[in-house]
Amino acid sequence: LLTLSVFILFRRAVQDEKPLVGWALGGLLGWAMIVRPEGLVLAPAVALGLVYARKWPVAARSICVALAVWGGLLLRNYGLDQVPSGYWPRLLESLRYVANLPFLIDNLNRVSNLLAVVVPFGIKLPYSPAGIATSAVIVAGATWLMGRGISAIAKRHEKDRAVLLAMVSYCLGFFLVHCAWAAIDIRYGLPILP
Repeated sequence: LLTLSVFILFRRAVQDEKPLVGWALGGLLGWAMIVRPEGLVLAPAVALGLVYARKWPVAARSICVALAVWGGLLLRNYGLDQVPSGYWPRLLESLRYVANLPFLIDNLNRVSNLLAVVVPFGIKLPYSPAGIATSAVIVAGATWLMGRGISAIAKRHEKDRAVLLAMVSYCLGFFLVHCAWAAIDIRYGLPILP
């Protein structure tokens, strides 16, 4: 719901340069950066979309507010516990896994299966060569369909290209974050459904 709210407000910011929209967008982005690690991918995706739309003042305002909200909490946490975030130890652990190529390939398979097969269709395939092959075919088909849809939307709705760029960037970043994350759970697919 938070991600959806950010994109709805982002679309409004692209269409309307009222200062309040940029402040509100920054507040939501800051909150997203606090709540989930994917918020760290959401903020650059939104910034990229705003820069693409040439909304420099809105981009500067929203990113500065987001960084102030997020940075303020990290400083507070560090002052209390000497750790900026509860996710910090897990992030460091995940970075060790990323250096392990077989783990990264396995996680790529598992996250692709989760986001393109399990979450949208509710299909749980066995973790076997046949299940992995079936998953790969479904993932390839879903990726092709998404590419066709993105291309059609970009051609038909030129004013929404900035929003589309931000959404695609976020989804790609979301995917990459989860490929590097040590834990995989079905609930991790929910933020990209909207």
